Amino acid sequence: DTIGGYAMSFTFLDRNPTESKSDVKRSVDNRQDYVKFLELLTSSNPNLIATLIGNRLFAFMFVREPLDVFNQKLQAEALCQAVISKADALSFHVYGGIGQFYADLLTCKRSYVESLQALQQAMKSKNDSHFVHIHDLQSVEGTDLHHNQWLEDQFFGEVSVGRIDSALFAFDEWFKDAQLQSQNNFEILKGQLIALMVGFGRFRNALNTHFYTDLSTLLHCATPDALKSEAYPMIRAMSLLIPSLKQKQISALIQKAETYLSEHYEEDLTLEEISKVVNLSPFYFSRLYKDETGKNFINRLIEIRIDHAKQYLLDSDLPIKDLSSRIGYSDSNYFSRLFKKITGYTPTEYKECFRK
Repeated sequence: DTIGGYAMSFTFLDRNPTESKSDVKRSVDNRQDYVKFLELLTSSNPNLIATLIGNRLFAFMFVREPLDVFNQKLQAEALCQAVISKADALSFHVYGGIGQFYADLLTCKRSYVESLQALQQAMKSKNDSHFVHIHDLQSVEGTDLHHNQWLEDQFFGEVSVGRIDSALFAFDEWFKDAQLQSQNNFEILKGQLIALMVGFGRFRNALNTHFYTDLSTLLHCATPDALKSEAYPMIRAMSLLIPSLKQKQISALIQKAETYLSEHYEEDLTLEEISKVVNLSPFYFSRLYKDETGKNFINRLIEIRIDHAKQYLLDSDLPIKDLSSRIGYSDSNYFSRLFKKITGYTPTEYKECFRK
């Protein structure tokens, strides 16, 4: 029996875009290739339904076997990766966003909104994997992202990346919609705005003393224009603050990974294991780690191991076989070749040259 599911959203961008083409004309011209991608997605997945709307594809995967959050994410990303890699021969780039799994089918609409938000991030980053899982954004941004209103998500998305003008535009759109929803009842509108602003609390450490002072000012506003006027500087301030908080969160995750590598370098570490430690998917962690450090995970692990090998060579008389085993290499011949490639010396030469 189905226990729930998760949503995926995809968009298609021409590999060689023609500016003179409208989006509608482009969608019509590429329709056959879009259908091919849909068939790739659904052909081997009987539990998946999908539909095409213009140059967007929306899919929902029904899940019958429960998994923990991390492995559920890995399974969804493996599916996304496999399908996108098969689309290389088509005439467009594919970007994807994946929402969280929800056991209750009635609340799965949240996954749809999340998949769109993740899709936006994938298109902004233009990374090699071409897709993002919403859970990775949660881990990096410190957010829970369980918001169902599209305009609100648009607004928070712009603030979170520091685009002040876009954030103010998104806020204006949200404010117009909020006025309609409140049927011009000012107290309801004020309550909605305060709830929106308190929503900044989903970004860790975003609500400081100054913020609560500003919030108190909102409470005393007497007109819609006054509400907007007081909200604008708050939005500007958050658009400057939150990206720096996000960067701190990223730095903390990278440091956590570095610490784990330093403490477990002698073990048979895998990318999946280290990504689980920081609660990110291997795809996302690998890209994030390289973006932040300039190195990929494997090269960094080798670097740490070789540094420890150098120290052993300078401070001890361990046989090469024992030394290589201590730093995580069961094959001492492989270790010796690797050491020579990186340092320019064999382990014995290094000891003879640099040991005092």
